[in-house]
Amino acid sequence: VSRGQARRALPLVEAAAAAEPDRVEWSLALGRAREALGMTAEAATAYRASLALDPEAGYGAASLGAARCALEEDRPEDAFDQLLAFERAHGPSPESAWLRGRAHAARGDKERARAAWKEVGPLAKALPPRERATGRAFAWRARWARP
Repeated sequence: VSRGQARRALPLVEAAAAAEPDRVEWSLALGRAREALGMTAEAATAYRASLALDPEAGYGAASLGAARCALEEDRPEDAFDQLLAFERAHGPSPESAWLRGRAHAARGDKERARAAWKEVGPLAKALPPRERATGRAFAWRARWARP
C-alpha cells in the first residue's frame, strides 16, 4: 500500500471499522493503512484487534503486521510471540524468517540473527512463481543485514 493510497483509504477504513467492529477484514485493513502511514502504535492496536477476532486473520498477515510493529516499537519479545504463532500455523516464510532475524538482532543475539537470515534465501526459492518477487526482496534484505 503506497502512502497516498493509505492516506485516502484511512478515513474510509476507520468508518467501516467503527460501523462493523466485528469484521476482521476492517481491523486488518486499518492496521495495514496505519502501518503504511507510519502510525506504528495505532497499527499494532488494529492488528491486535484483528487477532482477537481471528487468530489467523488474513492468513497470518495480522501476525506478521503485529510482529513488524513490535520491532518498530523495540519490543522483540512481542515480535517473537507473533512470529511463533505465524510459523506454527503456516510454517516459516521469507518475511517471517527476516523478521525473526531482526528480532534476534534487536536482542543482541547475532548468531541466531544470522541463522534466521540464512533461511530467507532458500524459503524464497521454494515459493510459487507468483510470490517469488516478494521472497527475493526479503532475501536481498537478509543478504545485506548486519546484526
